Amino acid sequence: MVYSKISERYANGPLLTVFLLIAGVCSLGLTAISASTPYWIIAVGIGVACLGSGIVSPGVTAAMVDSAGPEHANVAGSVLNANRQIGSLVGIAVVGVVLHATPDWSRGASVSFVLVGVAYLLGAGCAWRLVAHSERRTEAAAAPAPART
Repeated sequence: MVYSKISERYANGPLLTVFLLIAGVCSLGLTAISASTPYWIIAVGIGVACLGSGIVSPGVTAAMVDSAGPEHANVAGSVLNANRQIGSLVGIAVVGVVLHATPDWSRGASVSFVLVGVAYLLGAGCAWRLVAHSERRTEAAAAPAPART
């Protein structure tokens, strides 16, 4: 619902980029947690990061289905959902291994938040490079040619 309201005003590529950046920055901000960090700071940081990544989900679906075209939209949606499930599984497994491998929970959490934050920032870079730039090229190709005088 939030994405549908925002996407009426802004293109998909910049939205994906901005919200992945928000998720990445919030995740990287949580690398400074320690045993003395108040719970509310952790909860707000994780909440904002999850909000950013949650808003991205419909945008990724829209980008994938749009790029596949009407004849392949069902397959594109299926592939996206399968990849999302696999990515979640691998991400949770990696964070679990990192948390188990470190003797101190705050150190393990910091390393995990670095990994998650870097993944979000890489996603933001991909969204900017692949989605936002292709939207600009599509708009430029659709724009009428300037009149010759």
